[in-house]
Amino acid sequence: MLLDFTIYVQHAMFHAFPIFWRLHMMHHTDLDFDTTTGVRFHPLEILLSMAIKIAAVFVLAIMPLAVVLFEILLNATSLFNHGNVRLPQPID
Repeated sequence: MLLDFTIYVQHAMFHAFPIFWRLHMMHHTDLDFDTTTGVRFHPLEILLSMAIKIAAVFVLAIMPLAVVLFEILLNATSLFNHGNVRLPQPID
């Protein structure tokens, strides 16, 4: 949960500060909101994001298996959330 919170704060930071927004804006300029939007990021944003995650993993002393599982779930949910999938109302 702490790693997920770290990613949330990072994302908020990329929206809040103009220098970071200039990098993150690439994600928001996708003309077709689909699964590829979930992986559309500026290379510098990817590097900064990795640095933040790696620092968090070391500071929080998270086990490697937990990091791998977190990354799988994080990326899977990102692809789904950006996938523009129509769900039946009761499920949504």
